[in-house]
Amino acid sequence: TRTLDVFRIKAGEDIRKVKLAELMRVIHGSPDELSDLETPLDNSCSTLELESSECISFKFAERKAAELFTLCMQLFIDGQRRS
Repeated sequence: TRTLDVFRIKAGEDIRKVKLAELMRVIHGSPDELSDLETPLDNSCSTLELESSECISFKFAERKAAELFTLCMQLFIDGQRRS
């Protein structure tokens, strides 16, 4: 069977593959717990936190897109934990 286990991020010509099993959580917006990040965050952002404590943030055109991305990624993360 084919499983979804890697999230591919493409920026220009660069591609980075992140294993979903390495994702600790996904966070919407700019909560206080992320205030130490240098990246400016707001309600149109979603941040992935990896096991390595690295964070990858995405900024969307609209708040609803960030919320939907956060929800979908959380479903993928939860699916990996059940496997």
